[in-house]
Amino acid sequence: MKFSNLTDIKNIFVFFAIFNFVSLFAQTEEPAYIENDSKPDSLVYNPRFFLGLGSGINNYTGFLGVSGEFVISPKSTFFIVAGTGGWGSKIGGGFALYPKGAPFKSCFSGGISLATGISEYELQLETVNYIDPIPVVMKLKPAPTLNLMYSYNFRLKKKSKFVLKTGLAIALVNEPYSILYTDDKLTDTSKAIMKILQPGGLIIGMDFLFGL
Repeated sequence: MKFSNLTDIKNIFVFFAIFNFVSLFAQTEEPAYIENDSKPDSLVYNPRFFLGLGSGINNYTGFLGVSGEFVISPKSTFFIVAGTGGWGSKIGGGFALYPKGAPFKSCFSGGISLATGISEYELQLETVNYIDPIPVVMKLKPAPTLNLMYSYNFRLKKKSKFVLKTGLAIALVNEPYSILYTDDKLTDTSKAIMKILQPGGLIIGMDFLFGL
C-alpha cells in the first residue's frame, strides 16, 4: 500500500479521530472496578488513563518516547505517542481492542505513525557516478506508516503495566528521501540500504505505563 502524498494520511487520522470521538459517547459507562479472578470477593481498580515511556524498533515511540493511553469503552482504548528515532521525531496514534477487557492482557491495535524526517543527514552510499561508497548528504522526508500490532499488557501491582509488542509497520510513502547538493543518483544497492533504514517492517517494542 503506497500513497503519493500526505493527503490520504491526514484522512486516515481524521477517520481515527471520528471513530474514537463517537466511541466516547456511544459506549455506556462501566465501573472502573472489576472482579479479581484470584479473589472473587475483592475488586481491582482499572485506571482510565495511562502515561509512560516506550522504546523499540518501528515502534510508535521510536528509540525513546512518551505514550498516553485512554480507556474509551469496556474493550477499547485510544493512544497518542511522541518520540524520536533514526528518521527524526515521531508522532502517532490509533486505537486498540482488548478482547478480554481493557486495559490489560491481549490487545490488537491499528494506527498511524509519522517520522517527521531530518533536513540533512550524511551517509556513506554508492552512487551511479562512484563505485565505492562516498559521503552523501540526504534529506530524509516525512515517512508515515500504517501500524498493525499485537501486544500483551502485564499488570504491575494495582495500576501500572508493562507492554510487549510485535506487528507490522507498512510504509505508506515510497522513497521518502532525496540527495542534496548534487544531481547524482543512488545505485540499487544504496536504494536497498535506504529501504532498510526508512520506517517500516517488523515491529518490536515495549512500554512501561503508569495508571493514573
